[in-house]
Formats: sequence, structure tokens, C-alpha cells
Amino acid sequence: MHGDQGIAGPWASRAEPGDRVAILDQGRGFDLLPDADFHLLVGDESAMPAIAGILRDLPRNARGLAIIEIPEPDDAQPTDGPDGIEVRWLPRADSHATPGAKALEALRAFAPENPATLSAYVVGEQALAAEGRRHLVAAGVPKPRIAFVGYWRVGRAS
Repeated sequence: MHGDQGIAGPWASRAEPGDRVAILDQGRGFDLLPDADFHLLVGDESAMPAIAGILRDLPRNARGLAIIEIPEPDDAQPTDGPDGIEVRWLPRADSHATPGAKALEALRAFAPENPATLSAYVVGEQALAAEGRRHLVAAGVPKPRIAFVGYWRVGRAS
């Protein structure tokens, strides 16, 4: 539980045995593009379950890069992704650092070889998702090839 604000925390505090819950295993909004020759997955710790599910389900011959920002080095987890996908764990390690900033910095350093055939999934903190999409569009990636979702926003509980 994450406190008494927002949606999940209050629900979890009232939940009782037998209550029903639905869990989405991987990224809502992620659609495998059959012509993609490179998959870019970027997120903070809130995106880690979605990215892990996507990695698990990608074709075994897929190529790409997963950038996952986490609070501490010990938060890195084993993933079951294709051998052609590099997984970069980026620990913040500074409790005062803005979540998502390190992943956004790494994304801005990324330049796609073939923007027209890239598939991108950028999710997590709102600024990471929005600014990440802006970067990719400026790099030539067509907007329909970029799935982006701001799961949450720094300073807001909902």
C-alpha cells in the first residue's frame, strides 16, 4: 500500500479476502508492430512490471533496448527477454532525484538507426513519457509507432 490517497492505496486498505481484483500483466497500450526491427522500452519503477511482461512476450529474435530507472541497485530484477534486447538498469541512488529524470536522460542520448521501423514504449512518470515522446518524434520516429503513458506525476497522488 502507498498511503491513503489516490486509487490503489485506499482500495487496498479496505480490501477483504474474496474481493476481486484484475491485474494487467503487461503494458496497456503496447501493441507488437510486426514490421518493427528494434524495440525501445523505457520506464521508471512503476513501469517495471509492464516492461518485464513485454520482454517475456517479445519474439525470441527481437532486437532492442530496455531502459528501466529504479530507486536502488537492489531493485533490478531478472528478466526473461530475447537475447537481442539489452536491459539497462539505471539506479537513482539519490532519494532527492526526480523520478524518471535518469531514464529520460538515457533516452535523449539514444538515436534510432531506423526511426521508421522502431517500436517505442515510454511509460512511467508523466514528464518521462511526454518528453520521451517529444525526443523520439524529433528523432524521426512516426507518432503512431510510439506508445506513451504517464502513469503518475511527481507531486500528485492520483
